[in-house]
Amino acid sequence: MNNYIDWRFKQWSHWCRRGCGSNLGYGKQTIEADLIEMGGVLISGKGSKPPIEVHPKAEQIERGVRGLSPDLREVAIVRYIKHGPPQKKAKLLGCSVAKYYRLVDRLHLHIQEFLDGERMQEDRLEQATPVT
Repeated sequence: MNNYIDWRFKQWSHWCRRGCGSNLGYGKQTIEADLIEMGGVLISGKGSKPPIEVHPKAEQIERGVRGLSPDLREVAIVRYIKHGPPQKKAKLLGCSVAKYYRLVDRLHLHIQEFLDGERMQEDRLEQATPVT
């Protein structure tokens, strides 16, 4: 298991549970629920509604999840959004616990490749921008 990717997915899962992610079937919680933990900012004024939380790292994982095959997208949702022990999650996916962990490793690999690709794209854009 890739600890960094696991950490990024945990950020994403908190963000999704608050209803900030796309409609892939995750539940909703209030934006304020983990605001301090996630490093967000809440600005409130008289009669104003709380802003939608912006979390670039979670949004980046969201883009990666949207680009996955339906099978791996389901692994991401079961692993990071659903609650329960690995045995329950494996059963939800219709596989053994050993296969569940192999699928999680495959998920991590795909997201790592996605993040590497985004980083390379950012670097190309930065290189193409003239220095003034």
